[in-house]
Amino acid sequence: MSHKKAKRQRQERKRQTGEIRAALAEQLRLLAKRCAEFDAGDWGEAVDIATRLRVIFHPGSPSKHPSILQSLDAEKVPILNTTEPIEDSDNIIEVIGGLYRQSFAKDEHGTHYELRPLFGDSRYRAEAPAFRWWDQTVNIVAAEAGKHVYTRKDVVVGVANYEGGTHLASRIPDSYDVLSRPGGVITIQIGQEGDAQDVPIVGVHLAMLRQIAYEVLNSPALHRLAEKGTW
Repeated sequence: MSHKKAKRQRQERKRQTGEIRAALAEQLRLLAKRCAEFDAGDWGEAVDIATRLRVIFHPGSPSKHPSILQSLDAEKVPILNTTEPIEDSDNIIEVIGGLYRQSFAKDEHGTHYELRPLFGDSRYRAEAPAFRWWDQTVNIVAAEAGKHVYTRKDVVVGVANYEGGTHLASRIPDSYDVLSRPGGVITIQIGQEGDAQDVPIVGVHLAMLRQIAYEVLNSPALHRLAEKGTW
């Protein structure tokens, strides 16, 4: 290969890498914007949040639909992890609440329940390589037919595919149905003994999604990768 041709190839690779880094910066900007709108009460932004995360992290064929991190050869970039490792073994039947918190309060108007992402309130803070973070188990839900194990990938791709209608399927997979339907993960009882009412909690998967986005937006190495190309 001639010196000129090698130089042109290096310049082209540099140009392409710069464009991919710019795409990462744009995805992070849009992710922050959608999260702000979600926090203001627009749950419809969940699909766009999931789509941005999928574009950044979800691996595909290197020659067809690779993730942004794949394209940058940066699948080991450290990402904030706010949930402790969960063991997926035959001895573990259910582990919930890794990415969200529940709170109860009682006043003259009755009992109040709140479900929300952990944000910065997690007692656990660490970093993990992006590929490992993406595939980390974050919830295990007991079900009649066994149990359902969920990773961050399952939550994000599920919301992007099935909440947004981007994946046409004859039916929603049972695992995502359990995760997303009211009461699929959490049902609480409100009221006095003997007169208690079962209340199916809505939006657990969306609280999990929002916490995942929080982790991404608070990962300095990922932002350095977008801005300077190093982490």
